[in-house]
Amino acid sequence: MKTLKHIFIAVVMLGIVGGANAQIYGNDPEIEIDGLSQENVWQVIEMALVENNFGTGKFDPAEGYLYSDWFQWTSIAITNHARTYYTFDGTTMIIHVVDRAYKSDEGWSEAIGNLSKKNYKKYVQVVADKINEIKVDDALVHKAIKTSKLLPAFNAINMIGDIEFKLLETWQTEENRPVLKYQVSNKGSKTINLKCFGGQFEKIAGTGTARLKWRWERTIEDNNKQTVLGPGESMMAESSVKQGYRLQTAIGFVMSVRFEYDGQSKLTDLKIYNIPIPYTYQQGD
Repeated sequence: MKTLKHIFIAVVMLGIVGGANAQIYGNDPEIEIDGLSQENVWQVIEMALVENNFGTGKFDPAEGYLYSDWFQWTSIAITNHARTYYTFDGTTMIIHVVDRAYKSDEGWSEAIGNLSKKNYKKYVQVVADKINEIKVDDALVHKAIKTSKLLPAFNAINMIGDIEFKLLETWQTEENRPVLKYQVSNKGSKTINLKCFGGQFEKIAGTGTARLKWRWERTIEDNNKQTVLGPGESMMAESSVKQGYRLQTAIGFVMSVRFEYDGQSKLTDLKIYNIPIPYTYQQGD
């Protein structure tokens, strides 16, 4: 009796372990792709998915993974779905088929077996082929970076109304507190009043923030949050991570600073994505 009890427990445990593994990875072959750059791997994968009419799902660049959206097919009048899962360890990207299930009266149930060769090619291999095509073409990589929705491209020049914010330089202090220097210019035909309400670096995916302070080169008397720029006028400004916060890299983060523009009641955010540190402005950035 004791032996039968142990066998029963072992079978149950194997079922639990097997089920847990199956919920993450299917039995389909994995695809490994080398030669991708850590700086643009996710944008390249995103472009390969989008150009094959797949959506993107959960994404965490810090943890090194991206899910595709669900894809669905019918087999013998039964609806099935699955998704692909992309992991990157700094040298190799691996494509897995995960979370494969079929629709039953009780809802979605774990499916056993592999995708058919036709569906594997249609939903998995086609994306791998596109990734290999993009990664060796500089123009396509550039397009992937510029059109990415997962990791919006870094742009050194950004506008709020008629005010141009040009990021000239970034550097890192010894305490891992980035400093950013801007040239702020009025490109319009009237005087503009700007008031800053501070800002932060925030992870594009996941959680994590670092608060910012802002400093104008010239401010209105008794109000160091506020400045005025006449038509064609420029001044320098600087933002830096506040004491008590640390940020080793701004890749994967969006910097957001809030401004009151010319007395308007609605505040406007200046947003800059994936800021390189250190950085020096080059014409055309």
